[in-house]
Amino acid sequence: MENNLDLTFLRQLMGGDEAMTRRFLELFKTEMPKQLAALEGQLDAGDFAQANVTAHAVKGQLLTMGLQELANLALQIENKTEQEKTTANSAQAFLQLKTKLTALLANI
Repeated sequence: MENNLDLTFLRQLMGGDEAMTRRFLELFKTEMPKQLAALEGQLDAGDFAQANVTAHAVKGQLLTMGLQELANLALQIENKTEQEKTTANSAQAFLQLKTKLTALLANI
């Protein structure tokens, strides 16, 4: 698991601007829990279309942060909500994503 956040990619995207990198990191830290809560609610409600959209957005944010392993979990949720339309098939990937991302956010 990716225990340490590597900001190399994010810094490159921000053109080496440390202030911008910090702002993006703070935004990520405050907004990602909201995204996770929304995704969980959508999955629980069986709103697979919206869960698919949210999982896609989460995946993009994780890729921007250089968190490939976590992005892969979001991709699994995205694919499962698109293809299978069942909560059970996306629940395991969501639980892994939530657990790992919550631990990471606590250390930022």
